[in-house]
Amino acid sequence: MNMKMIAAACVAFCGASAFAAVTPSCNVAAAAADGVTLLKTCAPEITFYSAGASAVKGAVTATMTTDGKIFDKSKPFVTINLSGNSNALAYYGYGATGTTWAGKRVAVIYNSTNGSMAGVNQLLTGLKTGSIEGGVDQQEYKTIQLHTAAAQKAGTSMPDADVTVNTVSALAPVVTLAATRIADFKTAWGVDKQKVAHMAFSDVRPSEATPGMIAKWDPKAFPSETIAMQGFGVLVNTNMYKALQARDIAAGRMAADCQDNTATAACQPNISTVDYTALMTGKVTAAADLGLTGTLTLHRRPASSGTQASTQIRFAGQSAYVGKAPVNGLTTALSIAAFNMAGSEITNTAGVTEGVLVKTHSGTGDLITAIRGDSTGLSIGVASLDNSATKFGANRAAQNAFWVKLDGISPDFKGDGTLDSKYRTALKNGYSFAMEFQTIKSVKLAGDYSGIYAAIVNGLKDPAADLTGMAYIGSTDAAKNTPWTRGGNNYLPLNKY
Repeated sequence: MNMKMIAAACVAFCGASAFAAVTPSCNVAAAAADGVTLLKTCAPEITFYSAGASAVKGAVTATMTTDGKIFDKSKPFVTINLSGNSNALAYYGYGATGTTWAGKRVAVIYNSTNGSMAGVNQLLTGLKTGSIEGGVDQQEYKTIQLHTAAAQKAGTSMPDADVTVNTVSALAPVVTLAATRIADFKTAWGVDKQKVAHMAFSDVRPSEATPGMIAKWDPKAFPSETIAMQGFGVLVNTNMYKALQARDIAAGRMAADCQDNTATAACQPNISTVDYTALMTGKVTAAADLGLTGTLTLHRRPASSGTQASTQIRFAGQSAYVGKAPVNGLTTALSIAAFNMAGSEITNTAGVTEGVLVKTHSGTGDLITAIRGDSTGLSIGVASLDNSATKFGANRAAQNAFWVKLDGISPDFKGDGTLDSKYRTALKNGYSFAMEFQTIKSVKLAGDYSGIYAAIVNGLKDPAADLTGMAYIGSTDAAKNTPWTRGGNNYLPLNKY
């Protein structure tokens, strides 16, 4: 009996079990009808990885979830979260009709862990594993591990225990993957050109980053593009808000009946540029130096954060500034270390009475949570204005963190005293703490990847996205535009260029 006859006989009599170990896990027909089946059994044909600042998360989400921009939502479309990490998410589905990736299995991953420079550096270096931070492998350089090509080929499905279905739907399920489903770029996917970052989001240009946080930037090899004007604000806890009110009342800048009133524009207290500069550069060594009483905590982001770079540019005049910790009794080396942490937290109290504590937070959400959670002391920090007031409390009366005026200008109240939920009025009128937000790519990005990059950029610039804390530049909706920019350089004064 020849080999062909043996094979035919086995097909007829051996049954499917004889071939189970080599049958690919991806059932194309089943996956095209059910999102969870797609996720658990089929590897993406295109995986687009983006990383960096979290400020445009809303617009990225809007772009991903709008039918026809990147995905065809008449077919399964899966929203993917990662357990224990709110800074990483992914979308998986089929390419939109009319695109070069139409009908292909497409995954877009967005990782904002540790902010702008973490994403930019990964793009500039092609980093697949490891970290710039003392050789320690950091989560920011890992990715959500979807079903791999190797697992699909081996006929292995994603384990049921790795997938929690939060929203049951054949076409639009929302799932959470187990915290263990992370991997570095060497093992995450089976296609080499997917094992890089394709796009970075940054609060500032790579040339404006805190020195030492990214590789040398070649703007010809990695062009950046201005998306919009992004606002930032000084955020304080309830105790600090009321303490600043008392200071303004004592100075005759606020009516006496404003004390403890957190609801109105007239009673919103003020921080000056001089105040915050003194605080972050170490000239303030106790709350008393600001005319306040209590234990003062300065909350900040790590050196890899675009928010921190923006803060240093705005208040110290240079992103290269490494402030001495505002604490008495520390050596210069320890002071610098306290202000140059990347992703960890330090509290400095040695030798200080009513001194300033300094805490560094890897994510904006962590910073907001810490400020909100300080019910006994005075807490202050900077956050981007994409953080809506709902993150500070269910309503104004329930908030335990508040924006304050900067140099007499409110980021959240309009001139008529009403609240601006989009924080855009101030940006349109020249509010001074605003930077030109950037996207960055490799000039070599091509094919479907280049097309997906362009689709995301177009989504970010589309005023229909109505981004919170952003003012558009020259968009089709003049009501959402601002004439105030920095002329292509965030070190330049804000002006109508």
